[in-house]
Amino acid sequence: MSNKLITVGIIVKNEEEHIKETINSVLNNNFPKDKYEILIVDGNSTDKTQNIIKNLMRFNKNIRLIIEPWEKGTHGKARNLLADNAKGKYVAFTDGDCIVKKNWLTVLFNFIEKERKINNKVIAVGGIRKPIKTDNWKENLINNIMSTFFGSGGSKGFMSTNKKYVDSVPNYNSIYLTKIIQKERYSDNIGVGEDYEFNMRLNKEGYKIAFSKEAIIYHHQEKSILSFLRQIYNYGKAQTVVYRSIKRVRFFAIISTIFVIGLIVGFFVSFINSIFFTVYLIGIGIYLFIDLFYTLSTLLRTKKLYSLFSFIVYPLMHVCYGMGVIKEVFGK
Repeated sequence: MSNKLITVGIIVKNEEEHIKETINSVLNNNFPKDKYEILIVDGNSTDKTQNIIKNLMRFNKNIRLIIEPWEKGTHGKARNLLADNAKGKYVAFTDGDCIVKKNWLTVLFNFIEKERKINNKVIAVGGIRKPIKTDNWKENLINNIMSTFFGSGGSKGFMSTNKKYVDSVPNYNSIYLTKIIQKERYSDNIGVGEDYEFNMRLNKEGYKIAFSKEAIIYHHQEKSILSFLRQIYNYGKAQTVVYRSIKRVRFFAIISTIFVIGLIVGFFVSFINSIFFTVYLIGIGIYLFIDLFYTLSTLLRTKKLYSLFSFIVYPLMHVCYGMGVIKEVFGK
């Protein structure tokens, strides 16, 4: 019988740049060292990720590494594999490009234990991500953009909430009852968005997911605007896959898709008569006003002139997200 209360689960692939600081941040947590383990599932990395992990394992017996036995996997399959091999009562997920706060495990554990005493339907708790300190201006810009409602659509992973229960929490900052993961299972065929799909199914089963403002992690972002936009495009595609599974989708996907369709259709319709043209311009004007508002708020928060690039990045990411949805809908 294991005495572990928590298995810290990290699924990785080619995370050589950040995985060491991620593991060290977990090891530096103030949770009792003998009450948790770190279990890493590697998706057959081709860089130095596995070597870095194995070197850390030499000095800490509580770190375990599992290599995915399949050639091509998904986030869902990796999380199921991790849960099946977890020794802890709970699995606390973070990602290989995150740094967790020193009290992260303590906060998550105490919160879920307290909530489960009140209502045993509470089987998960999640928290917020914050921009990591970085000298890379692109990474800092993207992280701060994603920390706004205009950038994230109000996702609970990026923005705090006063609600006690939420419909979903991101799996880079969460804790679940292990036996619930083992029973309900992540969808094997979903990569990006697997946590949202899983959480929505848990809601349908009557389980509760709580939110803690005190559970904080710091998240890296891409250091390339192009790579970021490519990721956003893939997020859009993933939302269509999630919808096919649970018949529910984030409203951000709907709004972004309407935005793209409106831009294209509105452009051609505006040539029909002056009224349509005026309406089209008013719509674009309203969007640009909101864009400017969030650009200036990002500038005030960062106090960096490069934040003015937000004015361009916001519409680009909205278009890419919407195009991802459209591509997946009509590409099947």
